[in-house]
Amino acid sequence: MRTTLLAVSAVALLAGIAPAVAADLVAYEPGVVSAPAPAGFDGFYAGVSLGGASIGGDIFDNNYSNNEGWNPAETAAGFLLGGQIGYNFAVTDSFIFGLEASAYAVFAEDTICSLDEGCGDYQSGDNPSVAFNLNGLGAINAKIGFTALDNFMIYALAGPAIASATTHHWDSNEYDGQNRLFAGWDVGIGAEMMVSDNMSLGLEARYYDFSNSDTWFDASDEEFGASPTVWTVAATANVHF
Repeated sequence: MRTTLLAVSAVALLAGIAPAVAADLVAYEPGVVSAPAPAGFDGFYAGVSLGGASIGGDIFDNNYSNNEGWNPAETAAGFLLGGQIGYNFAVTDSFIFGLEASAYAVFAEDTICSLDEGCGDYQSGDNPSVAFNLNGLGAINAKIGFTALDNFMIYALAGPAIASATTHHWDSNEYDGQNRLFAGWDVGIGAEMMVSDNMSLGLEARYYDFSNSDTWFDASDEEFGASPTVWTVAATANVHF
């Protein structure tokens, strides 16, 4: 009889403990936990950019007898105003991969001419010259970023780019003056800091290269060409969604 009572008591005790243990197991059951995203940087974003540019490249003039062919162009400074839109994917808690499209209007007072022949006064009988004015830049870039701090990211980007420029071929008159598109690429680095829950400020530097061997013939049937290159530095402000 005593043995029976002990057995019944043990069963009752176990019955009371089992639900509590089961509850604990459910409460602490491990689940699938995704890596935390870099604070504020993941997801869609859009913003504006403001900066400066150094514009140069090469000029091709087949009618310049002293130094015909491709020659270095003069460099000129310009002002940038544009924007960007993109999406960042959180790869780990420290790394992101992003895709970004950007476009900039370029305001440069100087015309980019050949370094050797310059932009002359053609009404006074100076040599013919090729030149261009850069009007705009655009790019689609892949971006890799590292969040050194919760609210601070450094990144690198690269991808195909396009430029809009007005090309010129002067003799005694303007024989071209057409707007042309140049295909190329760009590469850059930058840093970005979250200054609120959904706003970031940054600084970015890029190099654009539109070097090619394309040449054209103007209205007087003379061959000429231009290959712009551009260095830019811009401040960015992005809203993150």
